[in-house]
Formats: sequence, C-alpha cells, structure tokens
Amino acid sequence: MYRVILGTDGSKAALKAAAYAAGLLRHVPETTVSVVYVRPRLPAAVGPAAGPPAGSLEMADEVAQAERELLRRSSEPFEQAGIPVTWRVETGQPGSRLCTLAAEEGVDLLVIGSRGHSELKALLLGSVSSAVVHGAPCPVLVVH
Repeated sequence: MYRVILGTDGSKAALKAAAYAAGLLRHVPETTVSVVYVRPRLPAAVGPAAGPPAGSLEMADEVAQAERELLRRSSEPFEQAGIPVTWRVETGQPGSRLCTLAAEEGVDLLVIGSRGHSELKALLLGSVSSAVVHGAPCPVLVVH
C-alpha cells in the first residue's frame, strides 16, 4: 500500500498540487490519499469570559462547512482518478503538524502546494512548504 498525505488549505496552489499528484498517482497501484487541512490553533480566551461569544455556535457550523468544502474540492482529482481518499481536519501549526502526521502514519509521500512567497515574505511570515521540506520524514512533492 502506497500512502500519501495531501496538505491543503483550499488555495489555488493546494488545488493545483492535488490535481498534479492525482495525475501522477493514478499510475501507482494500491495508493491511498489522506487529504488534511490543518486549522490554526486559536489563542485561548483571556479575562473573565462568561462562556462562548454570541453566535459562536453558528460561526463554528459555518467554519466546519467551509472546511468540508475545501476538503471536498481538494479530494475531487483523486476521486476522479479512482484513488481512494479520506479527509480530515487537524489543529496546530500546519508545517509541523503535517510532518508529525507523516511520521506517525508512516506515509510514503507528502504533497503540498507552494504559494511562491518571495524570500523576504517567507522569512517574515514563515513557509509551510519550507517547514515540510525540512522536517518531513518522507519524500515531499511541492507543486508550484
């Protein structure tokens, strides 16, 4: 069994990575793909919070629906190629969380898109693709 994780954020680059990987992987027998969105961890509430903010349940439902939609869109190329695919949402810092999942699950390939930040912007904001390339325990395919 050839196991692959596609890290996605629903961006154009992530969707391009999904399509490219599906094209390559359709030729690899017994491949499974796990499409993963890593939700950033939100800071804990500070101060005398008296429960969840008004409308937070509705907002949580909207966020969950948006996450399902981005996972569905990212999964389409694999489904069209006849590759079994699962989805899931994780929480944390995307680069390190994807690397941890790859190690825990013993995946054979980690696929991500590159947003193409300039060197300065990547230095200031960090780069998920850079973190994955340098921290993954397996081969990484970065699609630009």
